[in-house]
Amino acid sequence: MIFNRPIIIAICLLFSLFLGVLLLRPEYQKLQNQNSIIYQKEQNLLGLKKYFSENALLKEELNKYQDEILKINQALPSEFFLPSLLHYLQKTASENGLILRSFSQPAFTIFKGKEDIKEIHLNLFLAGSYSTLKTFLTTLEKNARLIEIESISLSSSLEEEKPFGFNVGIKVYSY
Repeated sequence: MIFNRPIIIAICLLFSLFLGVLLLRPEYQKLQNQNSIIYQKEQNLLGLKKYFSENALLKEELNKYQDEILKINQALPSEFFLPSLLHYLQKTASENGLILRSFSQPAFTIFKGKEDIKEIHLNLFLAGSYSTLKTFLTTLEKNARLIEIESISLSSSLEEEKPFGFNVGIKVYSY
């Protein structure tokens, strides 16, 4: 039997092509999967680079406002520390010409709507003149720390030389 040589070559060529496609197709699919994984990783990497560069810019921007951030941290301290508050109140009272005679036990409550912010209520018993009380209250209001004046009561003595007595109710905020 005589076969035509070009037909045999064409059949062998087609068979080898079919066999090559059949054997190489799984490897080609693996390569495609690897390429898609690499593309996803590159996109994630680009996203992370963008995220970190934006964070660096934000950090630089925040560094410009360090003084303001420090004031905010002083206004709402992370922990309430009674001795430091009383020291501040004693110092401010004496600088303004008042005497801090005593203070009440602080009462802690939770700020309405914000469970992580605490309100500390405290009564101060002061002695001095009305003008010194006025400057003391102005100083408290200008303080960076959030101190609210809740109530003021005045008591006077029958003796003219004795200073007025003041009961000042304040509210201080803390985390």
